[in-house]
Formats: sequence, structure tokens, C-alpha cells
Amino acid sequence: MAGAVVSASMGVMNPLLAKLTTLMGDEYKKLKAVRKQVSFLKDELSTMSAFLEKLAIMDDDDEDLDPLVKDWRNNVREMTYDIEDCIDDFMHRLGDANASTFIRRLKTLRVRHQIAKQIDELKARVVEANERRKRYELIDSCSKSSASVSVAVDPRITALYQNADNLVGLDGPTEKLVQMLTDAELQLMVVSIVGFGGLGKTTLAKLVYDKIGEQFHCKAFVSVSQRPDIARLLSTIESKLNIHDSSQACEVQDIIDRLRDYLKHKRYLIVVDDLWKQEAWNIISCAFPENGNGSRVIVTTRVKDVACWACSNHRYIYKMEPLNNEDSKRLFFKRVFGSEDGCSSRYEKVSSEILKKCGGLPLAIITIASLLACQPTRIMEKWENIRNSLGTSFGANPSLEGMRQILNLSYKNLPLYLRTCLLYLAKYPEDDYINMDDVVRQWIAEGFVRSSHGQDLEDVGKSYFNELINRGLIQPIQNNYEEVMGCRVHDMMLDLILRRCNEDNFIVDEDWLGSLSACPHIAEVFIQGNFWFTRVPRWINSLSNLTRLYLSVSQIFTDEVGILGELPSLTILQLRMDRQIKGTIMFGASGGSFPALEFLFLIYEGDVSVQLVFQEGVLPKLQKLSLLSNTCLLAPIGMVHLLSLQLIHVDISHYVPEDSETCSCDAAEHALRNAAQSHPNRPSLKLYRAL
Repeated sequence: MAGAVVSASMGVMNPLLAKLTTLMGDEYKKLKAVRKQVSFLKDELSTMSAFLEKLAIMDDDDEDLDPLVKDWRNNVREMTYDIEDCIDDFMHRLGDANASTFIRRLKTLRVRHQIAKQIDELKARVVEANERRKRYELIDSCSKSSASVSVAVDPRITALYQNADNLVGLDGPTEKLVQMLTDAELQLMVVSIVGFGGLGKTTLAKLVYDKIGEQFHCKAFVSVSQRPDIARLLSTIESKLNIHDSSQACEVQDIIDRLRDYLKHKRYLIVVDDLWKQEAWNIISCAFPENGNGSRVIVTTRVKDVACWACSNHRYIYKMEPLNNEDSKRLFFKRVFGSEDGCSSRYEKVSSEILKKCGGLPLAIITIASLLACQPTRIMEKWENIRNSLGTSFGANPSLEGMRQILNLSYKNLPLYLRTCLLYLAKYPEDDYINMDDVVRQWIAEGFVRSSHGQDLEDVGKSYFNELINRGLIQPIQNNYEEVMGCRVHDMMLDLILRRCNEDNFIVDEDWLGSLSACPHIAEVFIQGNFWFTRVPRWINSLSNLTRLYLSVSQIFTDEVGILGELPSLTILQLRMDRQIKGTIMFGASGGSFPALEFLFLIYEGDVSVQLVFQEGVLPKLQKLSLLSNTCLLAPIGMVHLLSLQLIHVDISHYVPEDSETCSCDAAEHALRNAAQSHPNRPSLKLYRAL
């Protein structure tokens, strides 16, 4: 796991180096003694940064690293967090006062001693870390990043997802399932598709869903995941069926009653994808009434007992089988060469040997084929190395561990700048749709995206996103114009990402929540997966060193905003809000002013109609404000009070200007432009409008 931890360390190191560079700028030129010390820290940390990159590239397995090297790496990560906290505190104190006033304060003996002592301690730790580093002789060669090169999505991989004609090995299974589901039987029929992860169960279910969907009055396709929030899942089915209810009741039984009432006289088709437990099915199935109209439900699962339980009849179980040798070749060659007959005779033997080790699993085949397709030149030695890196037993006996090995091989071949971006996706719930523009903006806010030669950071970030697609690590989602708008992460890939993140401090799942309040030194928290807090937990304000927080809450009130606003070191906040949230949310009304916050990203995922109000004196450091909603969003009030604001992102497709009752994109854009132009900083405004 060395590469994962080093990637995460680089995700911390890069923003720190940027802050040290800022302290070297003209704004701080009067602080000569401080600048000299900062220059020393920056040079030393840059050396360590380069060493970390070489370490990540030379070896990716902890077992192959000297224990002292692993210890050094972990100490560097913790030291980087401490230095960033110190720099943030220093910049915060300078930013809160007039620069000349603060410089006069520096002349006092007490303050001089405080700052000198802090910097001397940091210097001593950095020097010691670099001295320890010099004791190890490591490989001195590593490939240079191509991050500055603009990358487009490879049409060979989008072709695998665009339409049914490009899907390999699914004609027979599709025909069998369609025949089964279009039987004249009028009773409710539940059909289970069961098979190992990566066989293509979801792809098959979606293909059948699209093929027969028009024969039904209504239809919905939903994903369950391993730890589902049943209320949210049932609400998603409501949304997919366009059920609009004014009662706002969110209890599971209330939602089930609404679904049963809506479906009782209809012929419906529902796909319940990725079901793991019988207990979940026992609740979900209550929403599907037996109405004698020929309704159908398709369930996909890896668990045979769950498949049997769901359909209550072995007659309606379809077992997915691996691709045969011919279909495996077709899929592999289409991805690598762009056509089924594009393989030269020179590569036929090694291709067959690689495919034998993939065991006919489409996910394994696409992952390895994408790794080979992304090589700048086709070299036989590289193909042979990949063949030799694959386990020998997986082809004969596919296993979860074997699939992880294949995915891990692709991860290990990523350049370092892509590893950090991929690990960041751990914060998204399983089976979640990930919007490309949103995640790119978050990568930029985290400092993961680097540009050169004056490139636009968003363009570079989108190139990163496209590279992850081309390498088969994320699955592209396109609009009607065949433009990539986002992605999903296969649950087996997400499993690998979470394992890679497990050693680092900034990924937290539900099982860890009870211990967080006892860890005041935590610097970053992702509440990942499908876990949503009902309200903002009050113990969060005990995390005084917290710099980045990603939180999902069902509802939030002004006093809870104050809890978050009291966090003294918080620089990045992503807040996802769900269900029926109405009214006004005021920033600054409950004492917390968010003294260090630089990036605020608000996501509204339910029936949300919120008026944001920014009071005078709040968010003094805020530079970027991003708002995304899937319903309607009222224009914020008081943006003029955000004195450091430089950039505003808004999803204009669901935006409503103040005092308006209709969703008018043109009117919303006009309102936003007026707000930006009236702001003293004239912040950049980026609007995203649905096509």
C-alpha cells in the first residue's frame, strides 16, 4: 500500500508547497526574516516531495519496502499536516489585521519569540527528516508526468458503453431474459441475475431494461449497495417514477405507502441493482404491489441465497457466465486496437495468455486492455510484463482477491498525479453518479491539479478525468450528444480505492464515527459511503485542527451552521443536503464566522428550497463559492459581504432568481451576473446550464 499512502501524502504536500510559495510573494516582502525561514522550508520540502514521488513509482507494496522507509514516509505525512496548520495560523493572523499593523506587532519581543520558536522547531523536524532520508539508497529513475498534455476521451472505450451493438457476449443472455420477462404471466414476476462481480450483471440488466421498458406504464432503475439507506433508496424510486407528494413525510413506511398507492393499477418495471442482503429486500419489496397487471422486477446480486430469496422460485434465476474465449478476444481487441480483427499476429500469443488469466470477466478484460491501450508505444516487453504480473489461478477460479490484483496492477501503473485524484473518489457513495465538473473543481480546490504554460486549471483537471476513463478505472456517462458528463466507479474498483485509503487519516467511514471526537488532531474528514447524518453532529467542533470536511446531512439549521463556523482551521467545506429542506440558512448569525474557509461547496440533492444569507463579517477568506442543486435554488443574499470572493460556480440548470416562481435559465443568469458585477472584487462567474 505504499503508493496509496504516498499519493495521499502528496495530496497534502502539494497544497502546503503552494502556501509556502504564497508566503514568498510580494505581499509578505516586508517580513524578511520570516521569508528567509520559509524559503528554507520550501526548498527542503520540495526535495522530500520529489523523493516521495520516486518512492511511489519504484514500489507499490509495503511488504517490499524497508520498515524504516515506511516509518519515514508516515512521519513526513504527519509533519506536513503540522506545518500546514502552523502556516494557516500565521496567514490567518496576518490576514485578520492590517499588514502594517501585524508587522508592528512582530516587533514585540513576545511575538517574535513565539514565531521564531515555531519555525525553529519546524526546521529541526524537516532537517531531521531529510537527514534520515539520505540514509536510504533508492532507485533514481522515474517517468516524468505528462499532466501538462491535454487528454481527450479515447473513442475506443466510450464505444464499449454507448449502445447495445458494441456490447460483447450479451446477445444470448439478453434474448433469454427478454423471453422470460415478456411471458404472458400476469402475476408479479421477480427475476434474479446472479454472478461474480465484474461479469456484467448491471450491464445486462440495463440492456434488458432499455429493450422492454416501453412495454410498461412506468419504470425505474436503482442501485442498492452493501449498506443502503433504505429511506433514500425508496425516495430515489419515487423520483424516478416522477411521484410528487406534498406531505414531505420521509419515514420508510410513508414512502412505501405512497409507492404502493401509485403502482397499484399500473404495469411497472423496476430494476433493483446490486442487492446484497435479504433484510434489505424484505423492506424494498414491500413497495411493489401484486396487482395482476404483468409487472416485473429485476434483481442483480452476487449472492446466490439472496437471488433465491428475492424471486422465491429457482425458475426465475439467471446465472451469469464468463465470456467464452472468442467473445473475450473480441472485447479485448476492440478496446486495444479499435476493432475485433485489429490485432497483429505478433501480439496474438501474448494476448491469448493475458486473456486466459482474465477468466472471461469483462471488467478484468477491459481494465487490462485499457492499461495496454494507454501505453504511448506498443512494446512487446511491456505486454509480457503485464502478463507475468497477473496471477495464474484467477482464470481457472475467479476470486475477489484475484480481481483486486488485476485492478491493483492498473492502479500501480498510474502516474502519481492521477493516483491522488483517483483516491479522492473514495468520498463518493457506492454506485453514485459523479459529475465531472464538480469533481474537477474539488480536485482544484484540494491542490491536486497542476498546470504549466498558462493552461487553464479546469482544462487540466478534465484531462485528468479523461485519463482515468481511458485507463478503465472509472466508467463514463454521456449525454444525448455523446459528450462525457460524469462517471460511476464500479464497486470492485471502489473497494480497491477504499483499501488504498485505509491507512491515511482523511477517509472515515461509519464504523469510525464514534471515535472521531477523541481525535482532535485529525486534519481531514470524508464521511464516505451512503452514511448521512440527520443533523450536523455537535462533536465536530472538537476537531480544532480540521482543515477539510465533507459532510452529508438530511437537514441543517442556522445554529448548526454556527457549529461548523467555529472550526478555526477549516479551509474546505463540502456540505451535501438531502430531503425536504426549506427556509433560510444564515452564515454568521450564530457566532461562527468560518475564519479560515477558502472553498465552500453546497450540494442540494432532495426537494430543497433554501435561501442562503451571508452576514457582514462572515467568511473573510472565502475565495470560491460553488452551488449545485437538482431542484430549485434561490439566489443568495449578501454575497457582497464575502470580501475575498474570486470565483462563483452555479449549476444554472436548476437556478431560480430571487422573488421568482419559475425556473428561467436566462433570468437566473442575468441575476447572477448582476450580483457578480456589483461585488467589489468582480469575481469570475461560471454557469453550468443543462442542454
